[in-house]
Amino acid sequence: MSRLADRETRFSEYEIRLCQRVSRKLGHSAEQVEALVTDLDGRHARLFAELRAGGTRLDLESLVREIDELASMRVLGLPTELLARIQGGAERTNLEILIREVDRQIAVQALCLPVELFDDCPSDLIDAWCTHGAACTPDELLAMPRAVRLTLLAALCAVRRRETADMLVAVLIGLVHQLHARIEARFEQSLPQDPWLERERHALLPKLLGAALDRPDEPVRSVLYPLVSEKTMRELVKDAATREAMHVRRKRAVLRSTYSSPYQQVLALLLTALEFRCTDPACWPVMAALGELVDDCMVCWGKGRYYDAGQSLPVDGVVPESWRPAVFDAEGRIERVPYGLCVLLSLRDMLSRRRVHIAGAGRWGRPPETREPEPVGATPTYHGLRPVRGDVIDWPSGADE
Repeated sequence: MSRLADRETRFSEYEIRLCQRVSRKLGHSAEQVEALVTDLDGRHARLFAELRAGGTRLDLESLVREIDELASMRVLGLPTELLARIQGGAERTNLEILIREVDRQIAVQALCLPVELFDDCPSDLIDAWCTHGAACTPDELLAMPRAVRLTLLAALCAVRRRETADMLVAVLIGLVHQLHARIEARFEQSLPQDPWLERERHALLPKLLGAALDRPDEPVRSVLYPLVSEKTMRELVKDAATREAMHVRRKRAVLRSTYSSPYQQVLALLLTALEFRCTDPACWPVMAALGELVDDCMVCWGKGRYYDAGQSLPVDGVVPESWRPAVFDAEGRIERVPYGLCVLLSLRDMLSRRRVHIAGAGRWGRPPETREPEPVGATPTYHGLRPVRGDVIDWPSGADE
């Protein structure tokens, strides 16, 4: 009891008042938070043990290598259990660590802590409460006043959620950046070429351009055909069309093979564990497209290889110009997998520029307000038919309610 009494004396009158305020803010979430120490054998007890232990360091380079190995096993048609047996003597893999961190993050989000819970508390004090709560056993916490107990547990959850969210965003951005770099490198690899046609093209192009510029008003037959036969020109045109078709097919194959199923699953897992927010109307189309990448229950634009015709998918600012031939087919339909990668690239850029932030995160959390406050009684700005008053648009919708 002396240990508990010593800990209770550490709380100043100011902290006690803050704890009482925090416990009142918890509202209906208080029962969920308190279950971390009262539910001794259930999922809340396991979550409390994980929160006390803290996060595990994850190496991005090793994670990429593990995903590549998993993709190779699937391409070869080998059972993925073989990879686990090959690595039987290894420590816990980074992929396992990532899955565990995602599961813990989702469990903490399910506690539904209010967003503004610690808005009026100093950050150093919140970290101290987290450290204090992690050092206590369930019995020690139960012996404390309820307001203090709830505050320590809520701080432990909030800090762990912040740490994990920052780590998951870093992994998300790192994986998308890795995929983008690979795709661009493969795009730059030259296609096989016919040596004769290549020499002819380089030799004839200056002659044809010079003749056209010198005699612009004369017929093509009298200006160009004396330099190049009609047959040769048709062969060059046919070769150019063939090469363009090959280039498009190759780009599409590169996108599909690079953004493989294992990467799609890992990135969807990360998106599921993060709560995206934005106040920039220009980001809303990308936010809407995120639902297509996560779960079938959120898909509203069809489930086939191509998106249903007539869907108003955002393209400008999402699909790079150089990628569009690989994203659109000959009929103008948008292929789902390449488009999903384009959405992730746009999301990466928006996160990096702080146009999109993550609820509950630290480094990637909501940036400080820099806009001038609107005058009292000012008419709100309208974009299209929707009024915008600086409210936060959240995804998934209503996650904090």
